[in-house]
Amino acid sequence: MSVAATLLRAGEMLFGLLALVTLYRGASVFARQVARTRTWDEDALAIGAIMTAVIIGTAMALGSAGALVLPAWLAALLLAGIALDRAGADAIEAPLGPSGADAAGPSAWFTAALGGLAIAELVYVTRNPPGDRDSITYHLPMAAHWFATHALGAPLRFPPESATYYPGNLELLQLLPMAIGHNDMYVGLVNVACLWLLALGVRQLGIALGATSAAAEGSAALVATTPVCALLVKGLSADAAMAAFVVAALVFLLRWRREGRAAQLTLALLSLGFVAGCRFTGPAYAAIVLGLALLLPGRAPGARLAPWWAFAIALLLGGFWLARNAVAIGNPFYPAETQLLGHTLPGTLPLSMLRRTTQIAAWREGFAGHLTLANLTAHYRALLVWLLAGVAACTAAPARRALRDAWVPALFALFAAGLYLVSFYGGVNLPSQHGEPPMLATGNVRYLLPAFAAASAVCAPLLGAMLPASAAAVLLGVASTAQLAPLWSRAAMALLAAGVLLFALRRSTRGPALAPLAAALMIGAVLIAAPSRSRLEARIWDAYQTRLTLLPNALVDSLRYEAHGRVIALCGVEGSWQVVGSRLEGRPAYVPVVRTWAQSRSMWDFTPDDRARPDRQRWLRNLRAADAAFVAIGWSDTSAAPVESLWCANDTASFALRAARPGRVVYRVK
Repeated sequence: MSVAATLLRAGEMLFGLLALVTLYRGASVFARQVARTRTWDEDALAIGAIMTAVIIGTAMALGSAGALVLPAWLAALLLAGIALDRAGADAIEAPLGPSGADAAGPSAWFTAALGGLAIAELVYVTRNPPGDRDSITYHLPMAAHWFATHALGAPLRFPPESATYYPGNLELLQLLPMAIGHNDMYVGLVNVACLWLLALGVRQLGIALGATSAAAEGSAALVATTPVCALLVKGLSADAAMAAFVVAALVFLLRWRREGRAAQLTLALLSLGFVAGCRFTGPAYAAIVLGLALLLPGRAPGARLAPWWAFAIALLLGGFWLARNAVAIGNPFYPAETQLLGHTLPGTLPLSMLRRTTQIAAWREGFAGHLTLANLTAHYRALLVWLLAGVAACTAAPARRALRDAWVPALFALFAAGLYLVSFYGGVNLPSQHGEPPMLATGNVRYLLPAFAAASAVCAPLLGAMLPASAAAVLLGVASTAQLAPLWSRAAMALLAAGVLLFALRRSTRGPALAPLAAALMIGAVLIAAPSRSRLEARIWDAYQTRLTLLPNALVDSLRYEAHGRVIALCGVEGSWQVVGSRLEGRPAYVPVVRTWAQSRSMWDFTPDDRARPDRQRWLRNLRAADAAFVAIGWSDTSAAPVESLWCANDTASFALRAARPGRVVYRVK
């Protein structure tokens, strides 16, 4: 990289840091002055909701116009931060209910433990690139495509990847650190931050329901240390983020029901808008939470509604991806085949097949599916015991009296658990075929995390009323530590970092003094962990060679170097992210065989290419127009090899064989 390019990258990173710090400051002023947050953990939930809405909303506005370039995005964030700062300083909303000035923040033990866990997870995601199939086949390629095209379309591929049409709110958040750092090393920061917010939200929700601090913090620790959360931090799935913002919305809605401040409902709407745009089940989660909060009796008299713009932003965050698919393809829920008013909207996934992937369908067909006691125990461990104990405690009068306003989160947990039973892929990943057992992905019980997180907060006042505070703290602390034990490297790092943070908290009464120490710990740990990342990334790709149609990793590195920034055309190769590379330097593309290259680069052109009548001359013209340096072709069945392999093999004047492997071939374009 040249000196000028290095300086440009450094300037972008500094500008990115300035924009994020300014946005953080503006969001914090708004949270404290307008939403009247009480403690630093409630501050964090409000700041998270505001920053997320601004980051995603600005990206949607720029991406819709094909202008999602990093300088413009960062400038929009900077201006939004300044506007929030001024709005928070000028528009102080008078309180309608108790001020809560005497509310106690998290204990030193909980703060240190949660900080240590976050540092340990940060080290893990810095050292270990996302290695799950979903991350490398569609989460990362979605973000990389937006980075390369400056728009929010879906990449053309052969074979097509239907998941790239899914809602992409979380991928937009993950794109920002990738774009600022020009590296995938920072993409895991988003899920670590969401895990942090999830724990704070469960604590806040427990406190709002009347739990003691010890019980609320213990229930939050149980959620944060479950194996399913460790699994989610390891990859880029949206479940931890959805759970965090569902719980945050419940916290803000309970505050709004009691105090009636419009700003609290605004924060809830921003949180639910984010959730609605993370997955196709997101709108259902948002509707359940908002419906319960609005319809159940018990709201404060004269409670104010949020301003119109809050509803508009929530609708944008939650409905953008559905509108995008509807405009581009004619089906908001594409790739799922959809029936609407007697019409069948186009889709590549038949509705009859999708219905058979639900847990209800699996039970009806005589299969256990994902929802077994063994699978739940493996993924939720002590949290499952805590929830069962909470159900049992409902029979005790002291526990029932401890509940003040638990109907909203309790009913949400029940409805969300019911939603899981009818959600696609909740029961099996692929239905049984020809008498064979169905294909399972047991980790899909992660879809239950929003329900279990809310239920955990409900259990805090129930069981806290029956246990001494010290006993509850010790019991839940030991259970949380035991859940981390199998992850010995992360557990050791978490305990070490927590010990240092606790020592600092005990030595100083100034909370802000903790931030520089935590930052120093994180930077030092990252510097230690980062050098081994590329070696682990190569190991991940090598492990997938037998399961996906990929190229050898060393070959991809050579092609990327020899291409000098030109396109590497892929056909039948599933590893587009492999070609992009961890430093976002590669340029993979599917070069169409029917339509023109200009059409294939259209911002809103999603439809997979029609290969029924391939045109060799048009494909050659497209290769030239794309400035392709190489053509990489793969197939798993020799009888179904892409036609491009024959064209390249028979045209030695235009192509030179660069590498050949069983089912893989690479040609250099002359």
